[in-house]
Amino acid sequence: MFFRTLAALMALSLAWNIGCACSKKKDDPTASMDLVGTSQPPPAPAAASPEPPAASAPSDSLTVDLIHDLIFRLRRDRWTLHTPEADVNLTHLGPSGLNLLFAALPVDGDAQAALRTGLADLRTLLDETDGRVQLVDNMSQVAANAQRGVVSVMVMLEGADGLGRMNTSDLQALRATPVQVVNLLSPKGNDLGGLFGSTPGTGLTPKGIDWVQNAREAGIAISLTMAAEATFWDVLVDQGILAMVSHSACRHLREHPRNLTDLQILALARYGGLLGIVFNPDFIRAGDAPATIDDVVQHFAHVRRIGATDALAIGSDFNGILPPTGLRNVAALPTLRQRLRQEGFSDAELRAVFGENARRYFEAVETRQGSAEAASGPVLRPIATECDSATGEYTGALPQACDHYLRTPGPVLQPSARHRFRISDMTRTPIKLELFGVPKTPWQIEGQNLEGKVLIRRSVLLDDDGHGEIPMPSNQKLTRFFLFPTRPSHLDEAVLWGR
Repeated sequence: MFFRTLAALMALSLAWNIGCACSKKKDDPTASMDLVGTSQPPPAPAAASPEPPAASAPSDSLTVDLIHDLIFRLRRDRWTLHTPEADVNLTHLGPSGLNLLFAALPVDGDAQAALRTGLADLRTLLDETDGRVQLVDNMSQVAANAQRGVVSVMVMLEGADGLGRMNTSDLQALRATPVQVVNLLSPKGNDLGGLFGSTPGTGLTPKGIDWVQNAREAGIAISLTMAAEATFWDVLVDQGILAMVSHSACRHLREHPRNLTDLQILALARYGGLLGIVFNPDFIRAGDAPATIDDVVQHFAHVRRIGATDALAIGSDFNGILPPTGLRNVAALPTLRQRLRQEGFSDAELRAVFGENARRYFEAVETRQGSAEAASGPVLRPIATECDSATGEYTGALPQACDHYLRTPGPVLQPSARHRFRISDMTRTPIKLELFGVPKTPWQIEGQNLEGKVLIRRSVLLDDDGHGEIPMPSNQKLTRFFLFPTRPSHLDEAVLWGR
């Protein structure tokens, strides 16, 4: 029986190791998928270009990487932590400053079976490191190992396939192993929720709702890396789960079905979540030009620009990708730190991005916190709207569709112009309207009901970051609202949040 086997695994000594996603050629129809499961080896990486001098991490900080594909490459290419060409090996780990990495256990239909075989493979890897890399199951052990110069490993199960029938006590037994994170969806999907690229609106199933709540009570972190947007919002907001996304990037910079919208990234930051920026070239850059460390840096910088640094973390996916130039292996992490400092990240922000955000997140998960405990205000989700028309004088094209928000770039509106938004999801109560646009621009809002009666008139001055909020009267039956500036300006995004 699985749980007898699981109990035996729990008794094994903690000394083991792992990681998940690979870029492919442009004409490969599976180019947007992870490398896991492919049968052909990737092309040999190009020779690394010269690197600038690396900046070391502060001695009192923690460096964490949310995903490494050690087991995948062990099985496919027999890479170990002694393989010279591996992205992750003992030689590279020394200068990397890495204290904790998450080893991804691939799932192919049954997470329970994957756990049994994956932990055995992981033990084989780590037994060969003479204690320099050790398997752990809590953040206190990570901190203790960091003081001794030992790299810690926790486990990420890459799908809850076959775990859906587990109750809280079953999942607590699972958590007593080194499994800290479970991806809700595997790349092939399961019966717990909607997979990325699935029909819009495909969210958590009733079985999925039970499972995420049981996982929270067991202290297991839930990753939404493969989840559809509707599933993302169901888990984070409606179910109040302190969720993470282990390896993804910004859809604003690279339109990819696995990347996150600005609103998803903002919500992770506001509601205690975590986003690991992946180094996979297919996720960070479009076109034929080779991806570089500069492309990766721009994704980190964009998250900072929209005010979501509290969610930022590293999700490199080393050993599972063809790394970009300048980030050829894990030893380049100090170089990334230096480049982010040059981009304007402060020392405090760098400590947060490289490990303290992850430490905070996993300690919160261990104490069974939810998104409501982490939020400084109400936990809200975007209400679907349609920005369907504008009147008066404006220049530039109106968005073809906006659903949750006005996509960049919006038209430039003169003070005489009015941009209309129609609320298409009437099942939720509007709480606030949030605007992103040109700093120091005053905007007016007028809200109406279905008959055209004006129910509210408000104004907001966007701050130095181009951000402003307007509270909405929850007792009024608004069906549409109009936005217009008091001087020529444009909006990047207009988001109606509600519950």
